[in-house]
Amino acid sequence: MDASAETPIPKPRFQFALRKLFAMTFIVAVVCAAATYGWRLANAIRGVNLLGFGSDHGAENLTYEEFSSAFGSDFDPQGASQISLRVLQSRDGYDEWAKMTIAADHYAALVKRFAKNMEDPDFVSYKGKMASDVLRIQTDDSRFPADWPEPDGDTPRWWLPPSAGSDLVCARWEVQVDDSSYSSRAKGWYFLYNRADQTLWIWEWNRQHHRLEGR
Repeated sequence: MDASAETPIPKPRFQFALRKLFAMTFIVAVVCAAATYGWRLANAIRGVNLLGFGSDHGAENLTYEEFSSAFGSDFDPQGASQISLRVLQSRDGYDEWAKMTIAADHYAALVKRFAKNMEDPDFVSYKGKMASDVLRIQTDDSRFPADWPEPDGDTPRWWLPPSAGSDLVCARWEVQVDDSSYSSRAKGWYFLYNRADQTLWIWEWNRQHHRLEGR
């Protein structure tokens, strides 16, 4: 038998070069995609001192995935898009505002989950304190209650909920978590949903030295 017949036929070199090029291209594409996503998320989330007094941070027009990645699952607006959030913290409390687009069925599920949270003393209380039961009000009146405090700072420029309309549904919760004379504290939650354009507006506040009427 001819010995040359047993010698393996070498493959063309360009095949190895192309494979190497394809592998490098794939790696570069993955790295670029990750960098682009991280830059977009970092650019959307603005603020400093997230845990200290006087912190002010937020984001605008996030996808649901971006929101979940940046802020965790304590508040989970499943099915929402174009999510904007701002958190303003002071020495005596905090304000949180949110706006998002969410379909009616997802809004109903969100309110149901939130109402369930309001039955949990650990969720509602402040450092284990709770001086009254949670009061829930379902109404088509979008006005804030007269005994609620003013925000500690300016509201976000994008937070402009409608004041009236036949498609508005409003849900509010409030609780007096401490009624002592030296350190009274109250909390409130405001959900306003516009069924016409599927926009949800949320305001949550927590304020020391504040007392709700009749609580």
